[in-house]
Amino acid sequence: MDILFPDMASDAYGRGGESTLETNGAQEDIVETTNGIELTELARFQSTGPRKRSSSAGKPQLTEPEASLQRSLSLLESSKKFRKVGGMKPSLCRIMDTVWPSLTLGYRVLLIFGFIAAMFHGLSTPLFSFFLARLLLSFFDATNPPSESRKWSLLVLAIAALDGINSYIMHYLLESCGQAWIDHVRIRAFSRILCQPLTWFDGNKVSSITEHLGKDAEEMRNLLGRFAGYVFVAAVMMVFGVAWSFLQSWELTLVGLAIAPVMYGITRGFSRVSGKWEEKANDATSLIGDIFEETVSNIRTVKALSLEECFRGKFLRSTRAAVGIGIKRAVYGGIGFGLTDSTILFATGMFCSYYWFHS
Repeated sequence: MDILFPDMASDAYGRGGESTLETNGAQEDIVETTNGIELTELARFQSTGPRKRSSSAGKPQLTEPEASLQRSLSLLESSKKFRKVGGMKPSLCRIMDTVWPSLTLGYRVLLIFGFIAAMFHGLSTPLFSFFLARLLLSFFDATNPPSESRKWSLLVLAIAALDGINSYIMHYLLESCGQAWIDHVRIRAFSRILCQPLTWFDGNKVSSITEHLGKDAEEMRNLLGRFAGYVFVAAVMMVFGVAWSFLQSWELTLVGLAIAPVMYGITRGFSRVSGKWEEKANDATSLIGDIFEETVSNIRTVKALSLEECFRGKFLRSTRAAVGIGIKRAVYGGIGFGLTDSTILFATGMFCSYYWFHS
């Protein structure tokens, strides 16, 4: 979508020689892009006195808001911040960098406690595995007293209970912070939309704007509430598990780490395939929504010109295409998921082979 720069809006100040925007100065405009929509935060003009016209000879006289707008444009052109960002998609790191500045002090504290709970949630899995192994070992060792098995059983139950509590706290706090984050983003985006002139809405559909503020904002909330928490849990689990494994048996740990590149390659390939087909599915869904909106918004014209069959055919073709994409996505995604899940069995086979040849 095309951005409306301030110089396009300058015609509004010159029509009729009058303007409702009066100022003693202007702030620097900021150009931002979110999901393909480019917004320009227009400078806010404030004034306490009447407008004055320039008295320089040989030059067209400009009102004070027009002169301020020209000065703002010259600053924008010389500023490094003024760059064309159309068509660029922000990276995941750049999106996540906006979380902390968008939260208040209370939500920042909740975010810290949420990641602390995620850390304990990640530590629970190696501890649970260790205590469960000790419990099974106590069952097969006839020399151990019954109190030994009772002790490990209570420890397993305690770890399971604490893990459940930490999981609940992690999800609740991170989801709350994610909701506060997208609320801040929505308010900021909506305030900048309101700053746009009416001509800006000619090139930007209202349905697209509401979709970005609604659906895409919810996807942003999932980044913090689900994605970030599980990534942190996986990192803590991996670091703690590998460190503990090296202390127990460094040879067996190296055997397990040997298949890490294979697992990473399969997982990375599955992620790319899944992302590609998910994007195609989202495009097909958006096309269906556009056709439906076009039909309903122009229902009088469709009825008057007897175009029901035409729009019905377009809708059916788009839905058939979406179903075909969904089937292909299920096939390719299923193959990738199967390969990813089978890596665990492959790792188990390597561990068994290691014990077989070294026993």
